[in-house]
Amino acid sequence: MAPQTPHKVRPAKGREAALIAALLAAAVLPAGAAGPANAPAEPNAPARPKEGREILPDFSRGLLGILGPFYWARALDLGEDARFSDSQGRPDEQGSFLWCHQFSNLSTHPALRGLNHGRNNFTSRDPNVAFRLQPYHYLLNTTQPHNSKVIVGYMSTGWKFTNGDNCDLPHLAGADRVCVFFPVRIVTGRQERLDQTRYVLNTNYANQAVCVVEFARGEMIRYDWFRGGPGRLDRHILMDLAPYFQDANALQPGVTRPLIQFDIHGRGRWTLRIERDGRDGLAGGDRNGDWDLTFTEKSRGAKPYTVDVAPAGSAWNLSVFSPGGRPAETSEILLGLQPYDRRGGKDIPWPDRSQRIRNIPPDKPPSLQRGGAARAR
Repeated sequence: MAPQTPHKVRPAKGREAALIAALLAAAVLPAGAAGPANAPAEPNAPARPKEGREILPDFSRGLLGILGPFYWARALDLGEDARFSDSQGRPDEQGSFLWCHQFSNLSTHPALRGLNHGRNNFTSRDPNVAFRLQPYHYLLNTTQPHNSKVIVGYMSTGWKFTNGDNCDLPHLAGADRVCVFFPVRIVTGRQERLDQTRYVLNTNYANQAVCVVEFARGEMIRYDWFRGGPGRLDRHILMDLAPYFQDANALQPGVTRPLIQFDIHGRGRWTLRIERDGRDGLAGGDRNGDWDLTFTEKSRGAKPYTVDVAPAGSAWNLSVFSPGGRPAETSEILLGLQPYDRRGGKDIPWPDRSQRIRNIPPDKPPSLQRGGAARAR
């Protein structure tokens, strides 16, 4: 058999080459070894733990995006995307659903797998507005069980996610935050990935279970926070929610489409409300016309948050995290949203959703009013 002509590979250039080099170096570093030099950080970035940046190097150019009422930042900026949509995920500027696409770019290289998670970050541009969340539909293109993470909560203002910063709510964000960690796991192979009964809220501690959690500036979630199991979790875990969703109470978000509302009240106080089956709003369920589950810092096994996140000095945030996987090519998550006033808890009309700008300096955002800036697709 005649020898084959070698395939010519286009050499990586610029930012792509720098990203590949840093990820390769991070992949082979032993524990405690010195990591690659970071690219210049965005102007508002704080000092972060060295071990975190060895794994998640910073490639921010100091830009972020705008998506309607949100600051929108793509953690790797190598294929993540988001749009407002209808309930089927079809683009709709006035839709009340958020379609999020995460792309595990460069995943054909074995040394990069698991290090290049695509993530979308959203911050409410109006600090007085929060959003009720409804996980609606999942599509994870992976042949192995993996968590796709939705994290919702509050972060102190004064620092913003930027494109390429490799941060999200549970990883290295440059401000204190209090969050609900909502990981959903696909339990079987590719042939069933459209079947919403295969997506289950993760309660396995070895894989980072559902919880309320806090992070100080620059901190990163760790698997060993969960290794103690029930009653012995790390101090960062404010409440272990796994026991409420195990066995007969297992939650399939793509089937029952639960409602989630998380609020903070200052001085360590917080409230989490969950309606297990949100298909009919708050009707039915364990408490007809009211939330099925309500947790506070005074609930059994819960505690107040200790980080510096005050209602008047924070904003609502959402991170959508693609699983790693071997392979995991893409993930799509559809989330329903309803805006409400943080000060009184009442639903409010939707702010303008027409603006969609992929790159803009964080200190020069367009107006929240319609027509405040040129729209970019």
